[in-house]
Amino acid sequence: MAVEVYPGNTGDPTTVPDQVEKLRQRCGLARVVLVGDRGMLSEPQIGKLREHPGLGWISALRGPAIRALVESGSLQLSLFDESNLAEIALKAGRVVNRFKVAKHFTLTIANGVYVARTSEPKSRCTAADTVRRYKSLAQVERAFRTLKGIDLRVRPIHHRTEDHVRAHVFLCMLAYYLNPA
Repeated sequence: MAVEVYPGNTGDPTTVPDQVEKLRQRCGLARVVLVGDRGMLSEPQIGKLREHPGLGWISALRGPAIRALVESGSLQLSLFDESNLAEIALKAGRVVNRFKVAKHFTLTIANGVYVARTSEPKSRCTAADTVRRYKSLAQVERAFRTLKGIDLRVRPIHHRTEDHVRAHVFLCMLAYYLNPA
């Protein structure tokens, strides 16, 4: 496990390539594939990532780009993952029933579409692998919610020295690692 803390207001575009290079050197990796949400791996960020050989990405299109594909007739419905719709309905039903309020709600699963995309060729990452890896991003997001929320309270940090800030973040990461949500 490793933690690096950057000065405040340092954005992802400057930290990501730096961290990928450190990861490659420390672990002896020839290729790294980032999985990021639509905010982190936006078109400008993907453009910058393309400048780094040996660095790939998996992300999803934003709503306007998906609409443009639908309007142009470019989407193939057979590519959409419909296998987990029942699982989603069951999970939502369990949440509603946990609080004994199901009688007050009607559960409706509406149409929703996301389109995963990747820089990786099919020989390295199939369509199913791309979707599975993009969906695994939910685990990372849950970890960040745990770290930033009431569980571990990484932020706000009111320490006087950089060493204390780094120690605080490291201890929060260690606590999460030892007892994940």
